[in-house]
Amino acid sequence: MQVIFHLQTLLNKREELLIKDLLLDLEEELQIGIGYQQQKLDLNKHRKVNLVVTDNLTVANLLAKRKTMQVIYWYRGWNDDLEEKSLYHLPMVVTKKGQKDSLPVNFQSRTAFIPFGVKEDFYQSKLEDKLITTKKRRIIISGHGLARKEIEFLVNALELIENSCQIEVVILSKEGLVLDTEMAYEVMNLESLEARVVQYASAELALIVNGKRNDRLTTLELMASQIPIVIIDQKVTDSLLDNYSDSINFDMKQIVLRTLKLLKDNTLAKKLVKKGLEIAKKHKWQKTVQSWSELIRDKLSNVITSKERKVDIVLVNNNKLEIMEGCIKNILENTDFTYRIIIIDNYDCGNSLEDFKLLSWIEVITPKKKLSYAKAYNRGIKVSNGQYILLMDTSFRVTEGWLNSLVTKLQENNEASIIKPQVWTEDEQRIGLTLSELFKQNLVQSEVDWINTNRAVYMFIRELVSEVGYFDTCYSSYFETIDYLLRIQEEGYKGCDFMGSNLYRIKQDKLEEKDVFTIEEERDLINDREFFIRKWEPFDLMEIEKQ
Repeated sequence: MQVIFHLQTLLNKREELLIKDLLLDLEEELQIGIGYQQQKLDLNKHRKVNLVVTDNLTVANLLAKRKTMQVIYWYRGWNDDLEEKSLYHLPMVVTKKGQKDSLPVNFQSRTAFIPFGVKEDFYQSKLEDKLITTKKRRIIISGHGLARKEIEFLVNALELIENSCQIEVVILSKEGLVLDTEMAYEVMNLESLEARVVQYASAELALIVNGKRNDRLTTLELMASQIPIVIIDQKVTDSLLDNYSDSINFDMKQIVLRTLKLLKDNTLAKKLVKKGLEIAKKHKWQKTVQSWSELIRDKLSNVITSKERKVDIVLVNNNKLEIMEGCIKNILENTDFTYRIIIIDNYDCGNSLEDFKLLSWIEVITPKKKLSYAKAYNRGIKVSNGQYILLMDTSFRVTEGWLNSLVTKLQENNEASIIKPQVWTEDEQRIGLTLSELFKQNLVQSEVDWINTNRAVYMFIRELVSEVGYFDTCYSSYFETIDYLLRIQEEGYKGCDFMGSNLYRIKQDKLEEKDVFTIEEERDLINDREFFIRKWEPFDLMEIEKQ
């Protein structure tokens, strides 16, 4: 299976890097080959092309006429005579809202708006060790699309603040701009992700001119980097900035007063940071990847298996073959609901899994090296295509009707997006915490409760992945699932616990586990605990850390 992106528009370096990252992530998300061609499209290099995404309308029409492959037209904004040239009802994509609004009405209904989102690096930028240290207060001017006189005007306004505090200015624009000012400034054309993360994280304030030429992605990246922004209005409506803050006119006095207020009023600055972060979290990079994935899956629905299976069970195996075989047999005997099992074979059972690979409802993935639970879960989620995704490992055993009742309960609960069955030991002792207990931030919990809750069983709706993203791979073996659950709650989604579905964890002697941690396991636990504490600051674990 092969998808080709054919883009003839000349790209700047930043756009080129974004598109290359997008194609790499799509390839991993869809588990199919994705090629990239510029200028002339040569299909001879790719014999089995199923879909072409092109920004050339003539090429799109010619390929659609051949009817040998699927076609998506990526409208990039130049003046194609769509009414005259479009012979076929091609699905279309735009990355800017204004592009869709400018299309003829009969084209808008089949046009998907998929903007570039914000990479996860920006949300974590304040935790970076490579922050730029300076005695002066750094202010960013987003100069993309601004005329030289407009940039000079903003710099002149900031010069008036020099008497109150020392500042230095970073101007985001093409390099080579020289200004007549004694104030410290630097002009940067930040093309790489790494450069933008470092520069944004080190700034205290940003000036954005709200207009047609404003770089939407830069604004979102600054918000994600937790920088308060002065919005300077040029009487152009931008829904992205609606409800962020009151804008000010392109007036020197107003710019000076608003900038000084934000530099001095920490409460107001924090309020804007919080609001900006809320806006940025709605425009994450993973949402871009997910939207493209869904569009491509839809066009390849005759090739890629559709979501006919309602539940994909991602089964992580760190145990011997007989343990995994027992788990699969147990699921088969007690499950009367449509499902597929995706096995991440961390134990490397090798040729012993050949029989499983022959079954249409089981997919076996054997990684080249052992994966952490976070990476294993992510691998399984990316392969899945079910309406629901259930995560567990091979140490659990299910009971009759467990999955049917679990799905029914989640479907009946209109508010919940994730559900947790009851998990017990074979001696019928409850393991870990319920979701309601976990989400109570003031509840003091033991580290054993944290660990058992982390390795429990959870099922969630597929749509969560596009909003929350994947598991944080910074974790080695502990806290990755709790981290994901807290991120789900942070995004405003709710969970529910269900007493009517029960699973049991088999005894340790069957698993051949030790009662004590190995040196490596102890190190992983310490490192994961420290990372989790820095991220979430749970009271009880912080007390353990002090001891």
